[in-house]
Amino acid sequence: DLVDADSSSTLELEELQAFFGKYADASLVKEFFESVDDNKDGKISLAEFKAATWEVLTFFPVDNTKGHVDPVIPQILSVVEQVAMNADYIQQRVPYAWIKCLDSIKQS
Repeated sequence: DLVDADSSSTLELEELQAFFGKYADASLVKEFFESVDDNKDGKISLAEFKAATWEVLTFFPVDNTKGHVDPVIPQILSVVEQVAMNADYIQQRVPYAWIKCLDSIKQS
């Protein structure tokens, strides 16, 4: 699994920090982890993690003042694209121009 580095079917804080650390501040990752770790045993199940990410807004601020020159921004875009492409509701790639055209037609 992308997040479960040791394939233990549970996540420790260190695994989340390793995964999100390049994208988010460690204190925000720790706060998120602690909010999901209901029994406070220092581990969360993958099911709890997935449920938490669907139930709550997970927001990790990103300093994007450097734009695409910042090496982190393309990494984030790549992860977002990978997650979106693996989602059940994504059926085909559609150019943005087509979506914009459809929006214009709907407004007419």
